[in-house]
Formats: sequence, C-alpha cells, structure tokens
Amino acid sequence: VGSWSDGTTNDPIKEIDAQIKAIAVGTGMMPNRILLGIGAWYYLRNHAKTLARQPGATNIGINLGQFTGMLLNPGIEARIGVLSKDTAKMGAAKSAANIVGDEVFIFYASPAPTQYDPSFAKTFRTNRGGVQAVRMYRDEKARSDVLALDWSNDIQVVSSTCATRLQVS
Repeated sequence: VGSWSDGTTNDPIKEIDAQIKAIAVGTGMMPNRILLGIGAWYYLRNHAKTLARQPGATNIGINLGQFTGMLLNPGIEARIGVLSKDTAKMGAAKSAANIVGDEVFIFYASPAPTQYDPSFAKTFRTNRGGVQAVRMYRDEKARSDVLALDWSNDIQVVSSTCATRLQVS
C-alpha cells in the first residue's frame, strides 16, 4: 500500500478507496476529509492508473475535483499540504526540505465540532478563542510598552479509529 512512485503497479485510487471503506465499516461514519502531502499528490496525479480513469488521451495529470470524483466518497474534502524548512545552518546556502513527507491522511471530521463529536482530532482551548489574558508592561531598557498575549492550544487525537495514514513511496 502506498507504493506509487513507479507509476504503474499499485492503483492509488483503489488503495484510498479501501481505506475509506475500512474506516466507514469500522466506525459507521464515512470519512469526509483527505489530506495529501505534496509528494503524494505529485505521484497520484501523474500515476498511469489514475490517468487511465480519465477520458481522453490528452489529459496530463488531474485536478482535485476530478480526483475526489473518482473516490468511494466523491464528496470528500481534499487538501494538498506542504511545509518546507531550511535545513542548512545559519549563513550557509539554503537547503530546503519538505518536512510533511509523502503522506496521505484520510479521516472523519465533524462539520460542526462539539466536545462530544467523533472527529479524529480536536483542538482544546482554555477559553473561547484560546486567549487567556492580554497584559501590558513597560520595558524601560527598550523605552517601550510591551503587549503580551497568553494563549493555549492543545491538539489531541481523540478517535484514532476515524483516521488512517498512508506512507507513500
């Protein structure tokens, strides 16, 4: 599962559909979100078996709408993610690397989250909006006023059965 880089052997759509079905059968809820790392999206949209599902020989890759239309849940919300960082030391030539990886996350998330809904992950906060306090004090050395904001976010996986992760290679 997830070996898509050669572009011919595994069928990415069938593999994703199998994961959607497994979550739906296991939880009774249809996964409604899919997040693809940019590397996974690159392999998937150019895969020979994905392109073969599209009519016409002139197609070069697919867009997100065409992709989701091929899936077991055609109404799934799809996003592509990338997060790069410079791995070089300060002062050295830039060496950018994608740290998200070539991954696909398929999961259920409630469109109207509450404390009790069965979403895969949630962000917990101490107060509405996450802001606990706004403070102001004077920094005499800098000759300026400082505004400090105290806030909290605690992101937790609360239902691992509502999600799956594919490592794409």
